[in-house]
Amino acid sequence: MHDRGAKGMRRTLNKLGLSQEAKERVIRLTRKQQGLEPAEVLAAAIEANPGVEAWFIEGLDMWFKDALKMNTVAPVLDDLQRLATRSNVAVIATVGAPKEKTAEGRDSERYHGRDALFGSAALARKAETVVLISKTDMDDENAPRQYSVLPRNGRAERFWMSFANGQLSPVERPEPKEREYNGPPSKTALMLLKIRGKFEIGACISYSADLGVSRNTYHNWLPGAAAEGVIEKRYGRYY
Repeated sequence: MHDRGAKGMRRTLNKLGLSQEAKERVIRLTRKQQGLEPAEVLAAAIEANPGVEAWFIEGLDMWFKDALKMNTVAPVLDDLQRLATRSNVAVIATVGAPKEKTAEGRDSERYHGRDALFGSAALARKAETVVLISKTDMDDENAPRQYSVLPRNGRAERFWMSFANGQLSPVERPEPKEREYNGPPSKTALMLLKIRGKFEIGACISYSADLGVSRNTYHNWLPGAAAEGVIEKRYGRYY
C-alpha cells in the first residue's frame, strides 16, 4: 500500500471489515521501499510469503518517478509482469484516473476505455486486463459506480456496485440520468437524439448524412457511447 498514511490505512482496513489475519498481511511501504523499484520490493515480499497467489498494489502510479513518461512507466510494468510470470502470481494494481474534461457541449472530450487511465499510455498498452470505475450520476457522489472490465482478448463486461451498511455490494444497473444544462446542446448530444429518433431499440445503427454531423464526428462518438452503455458493440457493429 503506497497511497495511505498509517492511520488512514488502518481506517481503510477497518472499513473493509477485514479480519485481523487479513490486516496483518497488508504491507505499508516504508520511505526506503518507496525509493526502490516496485519489482524489487515485490520480489522480496514474494520470497518472504511463499504460497501467496495474488498481490494487490494500491497506488502504483505514486511509485513512478514520472507517471506521464512512457520510457519510465513501461520498464516498471515489464519488470512486474516478468516477476509475476516467474513467480506464478497475479499482480493487481490501482492507478489514478485523469480529471474528466467533460463539460456541457464538450462531451466528445471525455476519456473512454483504456484511455481513461492516468499517466502514460504504456499503462493501457501493457496491462492485460483493465477495470475502470466511473460515476453513474455526476451530481451524486453516493450514486452506484459502474465497473467496466476490459480484457485484452475477450468481451468487455460491466457491473454496478454501491455501498450498503458499509459494504460494497452488487446492485442493478441504475437508470441513466441526464444532466441539466440550459446552453446549446453539443453536436454529439444532437446526434444521439437523432439516432434515437431514426433507429429502433436494438437495431444496428450506421452513419447517414441526415444525422446532421460529419462522418468523423459520428465514428469518434461510437467508442465513448459504447463505453457509457448508450449503445452496444457486437461483432464489430453497433446497436
